[in-house]
Amino acid sequence: MLADVDPQHSSHYALGSRRSPGPRVEATCGGKLFAMKSAAELRNTDLFLIDTPAGLDASIYQSIQIADLCLVVTRPNYLDLAAALATTNVLRQLGRPALIVINQAPATREGRESSATTKAREALRFVKYPVAETVLCARFIYAKAVSLGQSVEEADPRSVAAQEVRALWDEVAIQAAAPHINEPRWARAAAAV
Repeated sequence: MLADVDPQHSSHYALGSRRSPGPRVEATCGGKLFAMKSAAELRNTDLFLIDTPAGLDASIYQSIQIADLCLVVTRPNYLDLAAALATTNVLRQLGRPALIVINQAPATREGRESSATTKAREALRFVKYPVAETVLCARFIYAKAVSLGQSVEEADPRSVAAQEVRALWDEVAIQAAAPHINEPRWARAAAAV
């Protein structure tokens, strides 16, 4: 189940263009999240995800409160890193677990990550939250997949982007299973903030 609290509801629109069955998605607001999560638990939903807007508004605080793991998604640039710092400060104050994900990074060259990504990792070491080893690089396949309402794994399962997403999912699963999360699997919620 995906709760889309981003006012643009881009996840809702993207998944609405699917031609095959997929995850359930609802455009909603932060005030309805607790009830939605409770309903998902009653339906034995495997995973409850929350797509939030960038920034720190009321829906983000509500998402953080019910999430078992928060994914702080940031591009490797000054403004996004500053926003990630603000978000991790809130997470730390609320005592919430998180994983930082670098997204839309320049592609690797000859097996080496870009200097922008390296500098972002260096800046993020001060936030005292783990940074995912897997970096999602800017690739055309993401735009194509979104236009089809698919994941990159569906659109092109052998692509480098699909490999990155699978590797990131493995890292998220490890963080979600960490000792700080004691609820059963079906009750877990993750917020991408």
